[in-house]
Amino acid sequence: MDVSVNAVSKWERGLNLPDISKMPELCNILEITINELLEGKKLNENEQKKLSDKNILSILITRNQLENMQILTEILIFAGIVITMTLTSLLATTMIQKIIVISIGCFIWGYGILLRIKLRKAINEMNFECDVMKKEKIFRILTFIFMILTFIGAGYVLSNKGQVNAGYAIIPSLFCAIFSQLAVYEKFKKEKKNSNLYL
Repeated sequence: MDVSVNAVSKWERGLNLPDISKMPELCNILEITINELLEGKKLNENEQKKLSDKNILSILITRNQLENMQILTEILIFAGIVITMTLTSLLATTMIQKIIVISIGCFIWGYGILLRIKLRKAINEMNFECDVMKKEKIFRILTFIFMILTFIGAGYVLSNKGQVNAGYAIIPSLFCAIFSQLAVYEKFKKEKKNSNLYL
């Protein structure tokens, strides 16, 4: 099964659970159900049904909570972008202040992205397929946000008669193009899957 002795020891001591992807194989070897594995004892039919319902409900609640946490990550990413792109010019006057504000913005932006990746990984480890329509919607929303940031950046550059870095408009426009293409790709995946269903 490609599992270390330390991992098995942690399972036996109740410190950790087996990886979800390994549970079916482990249950097959031990000739038990996944509910019995999670419960740590043999179950009769009535207990089996009750635990199945309880485990499914628990997984759905956890998945829902993780998906709700993703909103926080998007807010962090957006706040980091706003701090980095716009507040730098509004709040900072000296070079050191600009570096500090940009560093704070980049940290918040990076933390939001890292948290988003970790949440997505946790959801995927629960063996739930990501809904393509949700991803497409998220990419469209991000496209819209970066389009607005592009206009804000362009307005800032124009209001300063080109005396500031054009990156305030160019960087958000690049992200706008990337998220726009990701939304188109997700739509293509959905259409391809639907067309394969009818073949």
